[in-house]
Amino acid sequence: MGRTAWGLSTIFAAVVLGCGGSDGAAQGHERGACYPNSTCETGLACLSNFCVRVDVDGASGASGSAGAGGSNDGGLNPGTAGGGLSGGGASGTGGAGGKFNPAPHAPLPQVANLGGAVLSAPKLRPIFFTDDPDQADVMSFLSELAAGSYWTATTSEYGVGALTLLAPVVGAMASAPTISDGTLQAALATNTSSPSAPWGPADPSTVFLFVLPPSVALTYGQTACCVDYGGYHDETLVNGVAVPYVVACACPDFFGPDWNRID
Repeated sequence: MGRTAWGLSTIFAAVVLGCGGSDGAAQGHERGACYPNSTCETGLACLSNFCVRVDVDGASGASGSAGAGGSNDGGLNPGTAGGGLSGGGASGTGGAGGKFNPAPHAPLPQVANLGGAVLSAPKLRPIFFTDDPDQADVMSFLSELAAGSYWTATTSEYGVGALTLLAPVVGAMASAPTISDGTLQAALATNTSSPSAPWGPADPSTVFLFVLPPSVALTYGQTACCVDYGGYHDETLVNGVAVPYVVACACPDFFGPDWNRID
């Protein structure tokens, strides 16, 4: 799971899709390891050292004209040859007037399923620091994300279910000038390590969202939020349970001029 400068909704989508891995299939076969020369059986592609079946999107090589006698205005001008509602003439390889024909293009990239877990019933637990001035705005955004059509439109085709917004944890951590990712992981483990834990028990279907206020800078190894990325997602083990979490930093102007920290 890599760090990225995506927005919140994009980061959440990346988390719930999960990461893949081999399921024990034979070398060179689907979901198995690639052959030593980075090849697979016919019809499979070697991606990240695993053989996967990549279906292209029906890349188009179609071309053609509007047809002899056709009008480039879709037939709307009755004074042009080939006029009428259809626009195109009787001959030629082009489509009828007004119909969109895609230009030739290379195959679009595909998402390869390597057998990893997908969050079919994701839940989101926001974690706010003490005196965060943006808490109300962030909660408003999250509520709209969970209730609106955007989430379903962008995640349902991958098997991800509706997003459930859990009650936020407010004032869970005191603001400090700089904290590390390790501090967040330690706090997550401490507060989810039992059935009656303050943030709820460790659950692989619950994504914990750390919302950093503008007064807090965060480091991850040798990198820093708002310098190298605007936010990231990762996971940590709590009593053997892989718990996903998201870090969202307040980075005004990070994505370009006139972007405020809420953007």
